Formats: sequence, structure tokens, C-alpha cells
Amino acid sequence: MRIESINENDEVNGEGFCVSIFFQGCPHHCLGCFNPETWSFDAGEEIKDEEAFIEHIIYLINRNGIQRNLSLLGGEPLHKNNI
Repeated sequence: MRIESINENDEVNGEGFCVSIFFQGCPHHCLGCFNPETWSFDAGEEIKDEEAFIEHIIYLINRNGIQRNLSLLGGEPLHKNNI
């Protein structure tokens, strides 16, 4: 699994405050895509310890006593390389 970035306090890509994870890699290359920098499956940061990554995301969601939602964005979050 590779990610392009994490926005810890996103107000644009979901309801309320969100932790938004932008996954790296997308085979679709949609016309008008607002995130073409996420298309390559070779860019971004590889997540080697998925358990630690999940713990970090849970920490970010609950940090400072503010409940945040979670947005999974891309790239293509459901592509087999990102699961």
C-alpha cells in the first residue's frame, strides 16, 4: 500500500472535520481528475507497517478530543495494490 499524503484536518473532502488519506495509484486516469499526481503506482510513500499506520490514523481521528471523520481518496483507494 502506498499513500500520497494525509490531511489531518480536512474540511473540504467530507462532512465536518476529516482525516483524509490520499492513496497512491490509479488505473482509471479520468478526464478532469483533480488528483492526477496520484495516478502513478510508483510514487508516494510505501506503508510497510500497516498496523502502526492504522494506529496512527486512529490517533489522528481522536486527537485533541475532536472527533474527526475519515475520508479515503485517491488515486484509487480500492485498487488491489491499496488494500
